[in-house]
Amino acid sequence: MDIKKFRRVVTGVNTDGKSVIMSDGLAEGVLDFGERRPFHAHTYLWKTQDEKQDFTGFRDPIDANFKTFPTPGGTTLLIVQFDPQDDNVLKRLDPTQGFKAMGASDNLHVSARHPYMHATPTVDYGIVLSGKIKLLLDEGNEEVELTQGDVLIERGTLHAWYNPFSEPCIIAFTLVDGRQN
Repeated sequence: MDIKKFRRVVTGVNTDGKSVIMSDGLAEGVLDFGERRPFHAHTYLWKTQDEKQDFTGFRDPIDANFKTFPTPGGTTLLIVQFDPQDDNVLKRLDPTQGFKAMGASDNLHVSARHPYMHATPTVDYGIVLSGKIKLLLDEGNEEVELTQGDVLIERGTLHAWYNPFSEPCIIAFTLVDGRQN
């Protein structure tokens, strides 16, 4: 899988109270699922926790222990690349391995409709940057085709992504914790 690279620019405030660039470079938090979940890669850009944000100094929240889903009260910003999918390969996969790699084993739901049907306790804002993809829902044949420029607000539903098209689809997502107290 040829994973698209993304430049990430992070601003902040220096000790004099002036706005500055804290970091400018290629995003390094890339999760290539390989054979555990082919046709799929994540580029993690930023996350926040349920705490007051400190805009001075710079501590990169994307580290080796990064999990896809936000902590309680937090957010996650990532870009997902969905390459064209091969139905024969999908049938042979063990989807638990791909979700385990994301730290999301509990989110996977067994479904005859698609092996990666899942639900998350988040509100997800998605913007299709390029390509097109089908969003499949668990009910009947409910699905929608999304194309470049479309925006999705996904609110804790069972869903799966399916790319039967000839080019990759790239979507920027902000995941907002939606756990109920």
